[in-house]
Amino acid sequence: MPDTAAVEAAAAVDGGARPLSWIVGREDAAWPAHCDGRQELCDVVRRIAVNRAVMVAVANSHAPGLQVTS
Repeated sequence: MPDTAAVEAAAAVDGGARPLSWIVGREDAAWPAHCDGRQELCDVVRRIAVNRAVMVAVANSHAPGLQVTS
């Protein structure tokens, strides 16, 4: 599980950090987890992840260099 102090420190800096809630143990047979309503995404993750390693980046409209038009 994430280090609570680190999560709280990050939240103090950016105001939006939260602990990861979809962590799955190495020995857990069900992976990826929480696929209800996200089956297509889970199918892709299951196919491309090597040793369950997945890196994801999420940016909102305030990210530097990201130009969002309405």
